[in-house]
Amino acid sequence: MPEFNLVALLEQLVNQQSTINVYFPAHSPPTDSLALRVPFPRLEIVLDGTVIDRCLPPDQPRLLSPAILYIPADKWNQPQWEGPATTLSILFSKQKLGFSLQHWDGQTLISQLTHLADTLTKSKALYVAIKDYIDENAFRPLNRDSVAKQFHITPNYLSHLFQKAGSMGFNDYLTAVRLELAKKMLRGYELKIKEIAHQCGFEDSNYFCRLFRKHTARSPSEYRRHCRTR
Repeated sequence: MPEFNLVALLEQLVNQQSTINVYFPAHSPPTDSLALRVPFPRLEIVLDGTVIDRCLPPDQPRLLSPAILYIPADKWNQPQWEGPATTLSILFSKQKLGFSLQHWDGQTLISQLTHLADTLTKSKALYVAIKDYIDENAFRPLNRDSVAKQFHITPNYLSHLFQKAGSMGFNDYLTAVRLELAKKMLRGYELKIKEIAHQCGFEDSNYFCRLFRKHTARSPSEYRRHCRTR
C-alpha cells in the first residue's frame, strides 16, 4: 500500500470541486459475520474508485468517489470491492478520533491505521461527563458536594474543573441549566410557579422568582404570558 499523508487526504476532500454525496445505511440486522460494527459513529469516505456497501438499500447507487457513508453507533456496514479503490474511515469515540485507510488493489485488501488522536484530555472528559450528569439531573437536589461525591472527586477539584475547562463556575452552570428547564416548563405546562420551581430543583420558590427575573428581566408569570402572546 502506498504511503498516504492524512492531512493531505483531508485537505483534498475538503477542497473537492465536485459534489460529495452523503449516504445513510438501511436499518436492518447484519447480513453475516463479516459485517463491521463498533459502539461509536464513523464515516466511511471513498477517496478513490467505487465501493458497494451491503448496509445500503438494494436500489442505492454504488459509492463513487468522492462519497461519504455515515454509520451511526452500533450500526453495521459491509463494503464490497469491485475494483481498485481507497477508503478512509474516521471513527468518533468519546475521547479519541481514529483514522484508518483501506486500499483494494484488485487482489488484496490492505488496511493501515494512520492516526489515533485524543480528542479530550482526562480532565476535559470528566468535565463533559459532569455537565451531562447535571443536564440530566438538574431537577434533583444537586449541589457541589453531592455531584463531587457522584464522581469520586473532591468539591474543590470539581470547582477547579469548571474554572479550567468551562466558561462559568459550577453553581452558575447548575443555575443556568435549571432556568432553561424552568423556561421550557413555563412555555409548555400549566403548573403553578411554585410547582415549576420545585420540579426544576429550586427549594425556595421566592428565590427562584428573584433569580428568574435577574436572568430574564421578567418574572416567571410575565415570561409565560410573553411566550403565549408571540
